[in-house]
Amino acid sequence: MTMGLCVIACTLSFAQEHLKPELKEFFQQTGGENWIKKWDFEKPVTEFHGLTFRQGELIALELPSNNVSGAFPEVLTNFTSLEVLNLKGNELFGVLPDKLDKLDKLEVLDLSFNRLEGELPASLTKIKELKELRLYMNRFSGRLPQEIGELKNLRSLVLFNNGFEGSIPESICDIASLEELILASNRFSGHLPQEIGKLANLKKLSVFDNYLGGSLPSSLFELSVLEELAIGQNYFNTEVPDEMIRLKNLKVLVIDEMRLIEKRTSVTRVPGQY
Repeated sequence: MTMGLCVIACTLSFAQEHLKPELKEFFQQTGGENWIKKWDFEKPVTEFHGLTFRQGELIALELPSNNVSGAFPEVLTNFTSLEVLNLKGNELFGVLPDKLDKLDKLEVLDLSFNRLEGELPASLTKIKELKELRLYMNRFSGRLPQEIGELKNLRSLVLFNNGFEGSIPESICDIASLEELILASNRFSGHLPQEIGKLANLKKLSVFDNYLGGSLPSSLFELSVLEELAIGQNYFNTEVPDEMIRLKNLKVLVIDEMRLIEKRTSVTRVPGQY
């Protein structure tokens, strides 16, 4: 190895090992000794399960279904180079910290199947690189931040089986990149946003099992690539509008508790998702 390459390698190694104290803090705060796949702090951090590094920076922390437990650790917000944070299917509880916007490179955040609660912090809407936000099967409550429409790169917003309430923010219609919007089994009320037809890339829309009512907005039938639409168990007008035929790519339509219409292909229904 040449001197130049040696210097680079040593620099990258130092940058990685420099994270060890904060990784140890995360490990201790989340019951690391009871994890299914544990970290051995006698080894280099590059050998830790669930961590991915690029050019010395930690870019992914993925520990799904690993018995990670305890209050959501604020130390995670110190890993500012993270692009993926996946703690799905664990035993985390408590509220999300206000400092989430420190993770300004984050593209994927999956905290689904935990016991997290409280309102979503407005700081979450400042993570402009976010593409996937999956918080389903938790105990979140309150209103969605009006600023959620500022997540212009978001492709997937999946929040089913929580306790969110109030109206669905109109600003969601400004997320032109959105392909999947799953808000089922919450306590949303009011109407579907009138400008929902602006979501030209939307393929899946589910507001199943909420308290929404009134007429379906006419712009809904402008969603030309929509494949799945679940609006059952709400208080919408019960008649299926003639405009529904304009949804040429629709494969699944859930219109009430007892009725499931399938077209072209069969799609498996996931309990609670619709």
